[in-house]
Amino acid sequence: TYPLLALQSHEKPDPIIGINMALLIKLLKRGIISCKFTSVIFIIYSLLSIFVYYNIFPYARQEKTQKLYYSFKKFIQAEFSLVYFSSPRYHLGIKIYKRNFMKKHYTNEQIRQCCFAYKNGEAVERISERLEIPRSTIYVWLKKYKELPENNPDSYINYQRFYAQEKARYEKFEQICKVLQTVKCTTTSPLQIKLSELEKLYGQYSVHVLCEALDVNRGTFYNHILRNKKENAQHLLRRQDLCVTIKNTYEEYNGIYGATKIYYILKENGYVTSLKTVKKLMSEMDLKSIRTSTKKLFLKEQRAKKKTNLLQQDFSATEPNLRWVGDITECYILDKKFYICAILDLFSRKVIAYKISNKQTTQLTTATLKTAYAERGNPNNLIFHSDQGCQYVSYGYQKLLHDLHITQSYSKPASPHDNGVMESFFASLKKEEIYRIHYRSVKEFKESIRRYIEFYNSKRLHGSNAYKSPNERERVYFESKKRGS
Repeated sequence: TYPLLALQSHEKPDPIIGINMALLIKLLKRGIISCKFTSVIFIIYSLLSIFVYYNIFPYARQEKTQKLYYSFKKFIQAEFSLVYFSSPRYHLGIKIYKRNFMKKHYTNEQIRQCCFAYKNGEAVERISERLEIPRSTIYVWLKKYKELPENNPDSYINYQRFYAQEKARYEKFEQICKVLQTVKCTTTSPLQIKLSELEKLYGQYSVHVLCEALDVNRGTFYNHILRNKKENAQHLLRRQDLCVTIKNTYEEYNGIYGATKIYYILKENGYVTSLKTVKKLMSEMDLKSIRTSTKKLFLKEQRAKKKTNLLQQDFSATEPNLRWVGDITECYILDKKFYICAILDLFSRKVIAYKISNKQTTQLTTATLKTAYAERGNPNNLIFHSDQGCQYVSYGYQKLLHDLHITQSYSKPASPHDNGVMESFFASLKKEEIYRIHYRSVKEFKESIRRYIEFYNSKRLHGSNAYKSPNERERVYFESKKRGS
């Protein structure tokens, strides 16, 4: 509370102006009206009181001034508790009881002090006066926090809300665990499977729990439930009828028409639907226009007839020059690309011929085949297996195979295991030789490849050869054949 500041005067204007200014100075010194807004209000009120008291303005303006004065009077009475406020014409006495400016925010410590003081028996009016907090605010706090912790007075006043939130979260996670234990799918399963599993539990758990458990959008789940899949549902009957009509139209035109043309045919026949729906239903029934796939299927079948895999990953051979395999590999030497083409005999895994070039052309493969064919003495009944690279399917290479009476065999597209022997050889070549040496010239690189292939054929042991080198395996074979003859 603050002392009574009373002003009384029936004299001339000078004392009244001085008294009002003195009042403002005292209020400012005592810190009662430190706010600039409040200071301005008191100054305006003081000036208005002088204007009204001495009738400074004419009658019309004086009436407006009096109205303005009384509006300011009501405002000050609302902002301050005024014990006494009389008309300025006869008496001016103001007792400022306390400041009631409402704070926007209160700390947890202030809330805790109010609640504990009320619990200890202190009256709300006394608490309001002591802490300068409106009684209505205190009553709101007391209603909100009825029970306070006995043994831990330093805990936050909003512990009840925090406890309720954590309890709700725990119960929600517990329900999610039960849902995951019940359903027969996971979050990575297809959407339709997840929806069908959640539909079985609809009503037992909340939709939020069900959708969060299997990571399903709630809108999608509601759409599945409300527009649902029951046999007597109208939308399902219409969907089935539309599927039958689309299929009949598709078959009537021999599969030529796609979704767009079928949609316009349905539209002419009076069906109310959309192009998107027709596309979706045709996709579900796997109906596609033959115009988009006929040529591809035809060419694929033709290629399949010509390019057959005669080995079928059977890399064994009973004698030399019965089955050969070939391939091309790429390597970077001195920031340049080089291509190595090689041909192996599956009987002994011997490298029959190889060529190195900086271009991957048909000439590289044909030169390698010619060298291998001459090296082995023009063998007959030979099968040559390779992938379906452009160099091996080119006209020039196929013509060369035909002239040499060699049967061609191809791996399936994107199936490196069909030519696993060549893949294994090139892997050994790079790991055991190329990746271990820093070449200073192309000549050094070619010489290194020559030395390695010589070592590979004459000294390197192979598990498929009973741990003999390729040359040793062929030598043993020809000696046994010579003794048998």
